[in-house]
Amino acid sequence: MLIKPKLGERKSCRLLKESRTGFRNRFKFFDKDKELKERIRDLAYKHKRAGYRQIHDFIRKEERVNHKRIYRLYVELGLKYRIKQRRKRLPLPTVPKLLPGAFGERWSMDFMSDSLYSGRRFRIL
Repeated sequence: MLIKPKLGERKSCRLLKESRTGFRNRFKFFDKDKELKERIRDLAYKHKRAGYRQIHDFIRKEERVNHKRIYRLYVELGLKYRIKQRRKRLPLPTVPKLLPGAFGERWSMDFMSDSLYSGRRFRIL
């Protein structure tokens, strides 16, 4: 976007008050992470319980990529590690304890415990 065909880049940028680097790179802009984002999204939906570390391991088998870059893109995509919800256990039916119906039907003993002066423990009936 030069002002006049014969006016150079330096003078055009000075007139527009634009940096020359920004002028050159304006048209080169593209999302270099687009393919990687798609790959991360596909892996996240294919492996629902995989976090960014496991996704990094999958991608690392194919190409060399930094784990911090994977984490940044994982967060940008709004992905989260899906926590598996536990199923609710149905309570077991309570069975009442049977009371002894007659004398001698249940045998129970009471133990007494104590310790000696030396620290050794002992039990008696």
